[in-house]
Amino acid sequence: MELRAGLGVINSATPDKPSHAGTLGGPVYDQQGNLRLLTCFHCVFAGGFDWDSRRISTDHPFVSVNDNGDFKQAAKIIDVMRDPFVDIALLEPLPGHTVNREIGPWGIPKSSRAMTEDERNLTWLKKIGQKDPNITYARFDGFRPYFGDNYEGEQTMFYLRDLLQITSPTVTHFSVVGDSGSFVLDSDNHVVGMIVMGQDHTSFAIKAAPIERNFNIKFAL
Repeated sequence: MELRAGLGVINSATPDKPSHAGTLGGPVYDQQGNLRLLTCFHCVFAGGFDWDSRRISTDHPFVSVNDNGDFKQAAKIIDVMRDPFVDIALLEPLPGHTVNREIGPWGIPKSSRAMTEDERNLTWLKKIGQKDPNITYARFDGFRPYFGDNYEGEQTMFYLRDLLQITSPTVTHFSVVGDSGSFVLDSDNHVVGMIVMGQDHTSFAIKAAPIERNFNIKFAL
């Protein structure tokens, strides 16, 4: 199976809940140059995980990816982190599965870059998710100090800090439920973040820099 950005992804222990699936964000590279994949931790959470410790369950370490409507086990969770700045799962493709390095129609992404306040309402961003319309565009709308949401399995709000805020000026939302994990790119194909939450016409993305720093990975070689 070819693993590519925009496919639905879910913990293999819960394949009967496709509505809970997140999005396979795209390729990253570890320090040895090996191809890995990213999605949000909350997308591949299963009963064997512990929200507080963020341990990888030895019973449920695998994820399944949507292959034309059928979720097939295709990758293993090798690292997770969920703190006030990231909500990420790092995936290793299983043998027999290949990774498409391109992000939708835009080709291979360039390195990450940081957005600046000067770009607010000026810079257009794009993403490819698993929900129609899967390719969407919206303007960068500055930074959000913090934003919270309820994830399945939690009784209280979980807050993330220092997020990118992206607001759609049209009736089409930039992201919807199920798009968590989608890479967000600028017009030059630099990765600027990854979708994690949303509310109405506003989407929130984890910045690229803390993802690379915490996992010791790169979005481009």
